[in-house]
Amino acid sequence: AVVSTQSGHYGRATAKEFHIQGRRHRLEYKKKYDSSLQVDAPGSKRQKLGYKGRGNFKSRNEDEEELPIYKEIYEAEQKQLESEWNQFREEERWYRYIEGIKRQEEDYRQGYMEERARCEMMGVAPPPPPPRPRPPPPPPARDNSRRLLENQDFRLIQQKHSQLQPSKSDVTTLEALMKRTETVLGAISDELDELFKKTPQYKKMIAELAESNTAKNAVAAKLDGGDSQEKMESEESGKKEEEEMVVERPSEPNDLPEDHLVIKSFVRVGDLPKHALLKNYIQGEIILFCVKKPTEALFDQIFNMLKKKMGAGEEGPTVEFSNNVNQAVMYLKATDPITHEVKIILTSGVMRDEEVNAMTIAQDKSLKVLNRSACLNALAYLRQTKWFESRMSVNLIVVLQLLKDLSKRIPAWTPLSTWSLELIVERCARVKGYSTSRHKFSPAEVLRRVFELFASGFLLLDNPGLNDPCEKDLVDVLGYLSVQEREDLTASAQYALRLMVYNQLYRILGIAQPAPGKSLSTVSRGSLPSSFKDTST
Repeated sequence: AVVSTQSGHYGRATAKEFHIQGRRHRLEYKKKYDSSLQVDAPGSKRQKLGYKGRGNFKSRNEDEEELPIYKEIYEAEQKQLESEWNQFREEERWYRYIEGIKRQEEDYRQGYMEERARCEMMGVAPPPPPPRPRPPPPPPARDNSRRLLENQDFRLIQQKHSQLQPSKSDVTTLEALMKRTETVLGAISDELDELFKKTPQYKKMIAELAESNTAKNAVAAKLDGGDSQEKMESEESGKKEEEEMVVERPSEPNDLPEDHLVIKSFVRVGDLPKHALLKNYIQGEIILFCVKKPTEALFDQIFNMLKKKMGAGEEGPTVEFSNNVNQAVMYLKATDPITHEVKIILTSGVMRDEEVNAMTIAQDKSLKVLNRSACLNALAYLRQTKWFESRMSVNLIVVLQLLKDLSKRIPAWTPLSTWSLELIVERCARVKGYSTSRHKFSPAEVLRRVFELFASGFLLLDNPGLNDPCEKDLVDVLGYLSVQEREDLTASAQYALRLMVYNQLYRILGIAQPAPGKSLSTVSRGSLPSSFKDTST
C-alpha cells in the first residue's frame, strides 16, 4: 500500500521510527529497562575517543581508580562553574539589550538632527524632539537569600571542622606507630607458626593428612585398572629405594590446611581508615584475627612478645604497654610529644559461626577462652567499618565529626554511640527513604535533617527503631536509650533546630559569633548609560 506523503500520519510514524532507532531513546531504554543494551558512541570524533558511557570519559590511566573524595570535589566545582556561567550569560544578555537601546536612541537622534537641518534649509518648522526613552529594566535578579544563608552556614561548619581536624604531623606520627605495630605483629605471627609446628598436635595433623592422601591414591588406583596399579607399585618401589638412601625426615604435605596458622590476619578499623579522626582523640585500632578461639594463654603470649619486640626497637618514640583481658584488648601508647594510642583487639571468626549451647560454654570455660561478647563486638566493629567505607562521603564525614563533638559537649547527646550517629547521618542524607542514589546535600543541609529527625519525636513514637544493617537479625541500634534520655535528646534537637532556623548555628557548634555581613547592594542610578540620565534638572 502506498501512503500519501501529504498525510500527517506518515510524518508521525516516520518520526517515531527514527526516534526509536536514535541514540537518546536507546540510552533511556538502557537506563530504565535493560542495562546490558549496547549503545553506540557519540558522533563527535573527540567524544568517540574518550567515550566510556553516559556522562563518563576515560581517564589518562584507566588502571588508577579515582578517589571518591576528589570525584565529589570535581562534581561540586563543575556545578559551581556551570551556575556561574549561567549567571554570566544572563548578565551578558542584559548588557547587549542595553547596548541595543543605546544604539537605537543614537540612530533616532541622528535622524532627527538630519531632519531638523533639512527643514531649516527649506524654511519649514522642524518636527518636535523625540520623547525621552524609558529607563532600561534592572539586571537579572539573583535569588541570593538561601544561597547566602547556606554559604554562611558552610563557612561556620568549615571553621569548626578545621578546629576539630588533627594536624598532619599527628596523623603522620600515628601512621608510623601503626605501621611499626603491624610489622611486629607479622613477625610474631611467623614466630608463633614455627612454635606451633613443633607441637604434637601439628605432627598428628600431618599423619592424618598423609593417611587420607594414601586412601585417595588407593581408590584412584582401583578405578584406573591393573595397568595403573602396576605402574604405581613400580613407582612406589622406586621411591622406597630412594628413601632408603636418604636420611628419613618428616615432610609437610602440600594440601595442608590453614589451621596450622595461629594468627590469620589483622585489619585496621576505627577512625583512621574512615578519615574521621578528632584533634583530642588520636587513636588507631587493629583487629587481630586468630584461626581458633583466642585463649588467655595466647593473649598473654602475644602481649609479652609484642612488649619485648616493640621495646627492643630503637626507632620511634617510647611506647607504654597495657592490656585488659576481660575486653581482649591491648594498648600501645606513645606520649612524645602528644598522646598517640594504638588499640589491638583479639577475636576469631569461629565464634560467630558456631552454635552456642551449654557444651560450648563449658568447653570455653575449661580452655579459658576470652570473653565471647568482646570478640563478637570486634567482629561487628569490622563489619561496621566496611559499611562506613562503602556508604559515607566527604560531606557526611564532616557532619559526623560535628555530631561527635556535639555529643562530648552537650550531655543530652552523650548517650548516642558512634555507630548510631553514622547510621542516622547516612539515612538523613538519602534523597528518598530507600534510595541508594549519591548524596548531593551540603553539610549544613544534612545537619539540619538530623536535627529535624530527632525533633519530630522519632525516639518517642511507637516505631521499630533504627535497624542495624550489619546484623542478620533485627537489632535496634537505639534500643538501649532510656525514656528520659529520649526526651532530653528530643528537646535538645528541637532547640538546636530553632537556633539553626534563626541563623544562630554558631551557638550549636560552640564557636564565636561571626561578624555581620554586608547588606545586599542595589542598582544605583549612576550605573545607567549617560543617554538615559535625566538632564532636565
